[in-house]
Amino acid sequence: MNKWTIIICCYNSESRIKATLDSIFSAIKKYNSNAIEIILVDNLCTDQTVKYALETVEINNFTSFKIIRESKAGLMYARMSGVMAASGQYIAFIDDDNWPTEKYLHIAETIFDSDTSVGVFGCATKLPSDRYIPEAIQRYASSFAIGHLPFESGLLDTGQCVWGAGMAVRASKLKSIFKSGFSPILVGRSQSTQLAGDDSEIVLAMVLSGCSVWYENTPLILHAVDPSRFNYKNVIKMNEGFGSSALFLQIYSICTKSTMINSSLIFFAFAPLILAKDFFALFKCFIATKDTSNIDLKLLKRFFYLKWFCYLSNPKMRMLQKMNISKAKAVLI
Repeated sequence: MNKWTIIICCYNSESRIKATLDSIFSAIKKYNSNAIEIILVDNLCTDQTVKYALETVEINNFTSFKIIRESKAGLMYARMSGVMAASGQYIAFIDDDNWPTEKYLHIAETIFDSDTSVGVFGCATKLPSDRYIPEAIQRYASSFAIGHLPFESGLLDTGQCVWGAGMAVRASKLKSIFKSGFSPILVGRSQSTQLAGDDSEIVLAMVLSGCSVWYENTPLILHAVDPSRFNYKNVIKMNEGFGSSALFLQIYSICTKSTMINSSLIFFAFAPLILAKDFFALFKCFIATKDTSNIDLKLLKRFFYLKWFCYLSNPKMRMLQKMNISKAKAVLI
């Protein structure tokens, strides 16, 4: 059995895949490469991603590499396919623009090996030295999963999440969750659509099943975001994705701290408090800016609108979430 499976999910990644694979091969030079497999999930690529990947793997003389194809568009579906095909004890989700450092696998493995309750590992990230975020949108760096989360290194409080960039999981637990019939409702990036919340849904499913989450506040991943993405158009698109998934994730999070498994009852119990907090956040933003045309206020208003609209207008997703919570909680450590 391999110690690690590295999963790279790709949709038209020809401009990024070589650099990402090169960074992985560089990072594992001091690690036992015989204990690692790499799975590339082709999520309906129409470019030369697979060709460039195979060429890079051949140049690096790496043999434990395979490609699988996921015909259903969506990052979550690609990840699920990769997980079920993995042979490693631990799984690292390395996005097609993530460059792991030499310490990444070692630190993650040390945490997993030393505490069997830890099911999820996440870390801080940083940009490669040759890239920068324009000053005008630097305050949105966390939306691009760049920088540090507001936590110290250690176990997170129940219900808190790490970024999907460089997230690692205990394979047996996540496989058990998927095999239980857990059917994710937040599918993530889907071709040209920028959705959100798929990584957090995985984290919260793991927590619902009894796992704890470790966050390492050291940047162990270089997040090589394409500089062309650093613009307000993408900030707005991501904000809409975050908003659309926000209330579903909030319900999941509340359930991790409650003995109740009926998400409908939890919603009705907590909705007034959630709504009050949302209105207070809007009020604080308005008082701070005193300008209804302010971009941050516009983003926040759109976020909260989508948060409530997408939850209330999707009864099928609410029903599926209710079943997911029951199935995840039934998976024991």
